Amino acid sequence: MFQVFEKLVSTYPAEVPAVPPKSLWSFLWSCTKGLRPYMAAVTVTAGVIGLIEALLFAMMGKLVDWLAKTEPAQLWDKHAGGLILLFSLLAISPIMVSAFAFVKHQTIMGNFPMRLRWNFHRMMLGQSMSFYQNEFAGRVATKVMQTALAVRDVWMILADVMVFVIIYFVTMVIGAGGFDWRIALPFIAWVIAYGGACWYFVPRLAKISQAQADARSLMTGRITDAYTNIATVKLFSHAQREAGYAKNAMQEFMSTVYKQWRYITAYDMAHHVLIILLTMSTVGVTIWLWSDGAVGVGAVAAATAMTLRLNGMSNWIMWELAGLFEHIGTVRDGLDTLSKQQTVVDAPTAKPLTVTRGEIRFENVTFSYAQDRREKSAGDATTEVARPQTLKPIFENLSLTTHRQVMDTNYFGALNTVQAALPHLKRSRKARIINIASIAGLTGVFGYSAYCASKHALVGLSEVLRYELAPQGITVQLVCPPEFDSPMVDALDRTRTPENREHTLTIPKVSVDAIVNDVMRAFNGRDFLVVPGRLAHLSAIGLRHFPAVSRLIGDLRIRKAYVGPNTDPI
Repeated sequence: MFQVFEKLVSTYPAEVPAVPPKSLWSFLWSCTKGLRPYMAAVTVTAGVIGLIEALLFAMMGKLVDWLAKTEPAQLWDKHAGGLILLFSLLAISPIMVSAFAFVKHQTIMGNFPMRLRWNFHRMMLGQSMSFYQNEFAGRVATKVMQTALAVRDVWMILADVMVFVIIYFVTMVIGAGGFDWRIALPFIAWVIAYGGACWYFVPRLAKISQAQADARSLMTGRITDAYTNIATVKLFSHAQREAGYAKNAMQEFMSTVYKQWRYITAYDMAHHVLIILLTMSTVGVTIWLWSDGAVGVGAVAAATAMTLRLNGMSNWIMWELAGLFEHIGTVRDGLDTLSKQQTVVDAPTAKPLTVTRGEIRFENVTFSYAQDRREKSAGDATTEVARPQTLKPIFENLSLTTHRQVMDTNYFGALNTVQAALPHLKRSRKARIINIASIAGLTGVFGYSAYCASKHALVGLSEVLRYELAPQGITVQLVCPPEFDSPMVDALDRTRTPENREHTLTIPKVSVDAIVNDVMRAFNGRDFLVVPGRLAHLSAIGLRHFPAVSRLIGDLRIRKAYVGPNTDPI
């Protein structure tokens, strides 16, 4: 039985979803595609349930009067129609409640938000890279998840709660007036006063809820992005900064929370006063009418029961209204993101990609710092030809300009930074200079002439600074990491010369986590040279203490793979 209703709606439709409209109610309506018949069924059954429940109060009041005024033997003869109606309502009620529950809980509540998540997710996957460069990934994910639930809850409140409440109130007022029109007056006055309270509190709660939804999305996005980029956070030791960044978002969120609960407290007090006034006026009117003989005991009982029922229902209604506007605020918050048109789409005439065979080929691929080279043309004229992609990145293919550019970046960049910071460092008691060089600054590497020269220069500068600044209380440290797992190194792997590839294999690549852990451990100490990675550290010891052995190993490896300084593509 349950599975029948659960399978009425396709949770993962195959059709590509269209971009929803930007206006709120058009957006909400477009989200109901595929579920509208079932939502209509929920609306109808909710209305019938509200009608039955309100009629039962009136029928029970009538029953009390019949029992008080009629002899037991004459009860059926005089009131058969009313008794049949009463028992019919009681018999129909579980049928309607069951139908309502099956459609609402099995068909809509679970399938509706998941269907929206599926469609929203596919729409977000179709957005361009520029879209994600301008958005937090965590923020987008939060809006996909939050908006789906908010859309469902908006429609459930409108189709279920509001229809039930309206029909219930109207039927209840009519039922109370059926005993005596004057009994309906306190209920009408209460409805007007309660509506005024809702008119005052609900828009303010809605405004706060919208701000709260945005603040929640921002808070969740910042936390999610910190976890997503945890490697970068650890690498730069920015855990405290990220915590402060998240704390600012949390504080913004809490300011909306405090405002929201202030209004809720004020509403609770106003609601209780209104309920007390309704109870006093209703009981007073019915007792007065009963004492005059205008109504029977059943009217007093029914009217009193109605006020007690309203006591609990009105609080529930207020929460539902507040929830409605909160959900609307959440939908508005996600609307701008989820309704954005995709900027990168297939051409109208685009055909499906058909792959008949797979092949990966690297042609004319190389890596070089060279910007140009001199080449003899057919007429023996010397021309500048920009084709670094076809040259091996070895010394005789590199221009003087390239060497200067690399030196400016790797050496003079660090030197200028130290010079600028030094006056300020001298005023600190725990000043520390940490230069990032490379293990290539401790040895030569085939094909890395410009790079190695710049890193050797930085190593030499750091050695000198260590001696000169130590008496002034400034610690100088040098980090010489080996190659590590990263997209940059992956790119190098695809463009290395055979000689370079064989040479660099003498020192294995190190993971980012290992580099971060070793560097952070060294920062807490006073070691001058830090070589992250256990094997890389041992290799550095060999380079410094057994240079002849290290050079011999390098010679053997390069000789094994040597091709020569030709200019053919690698």
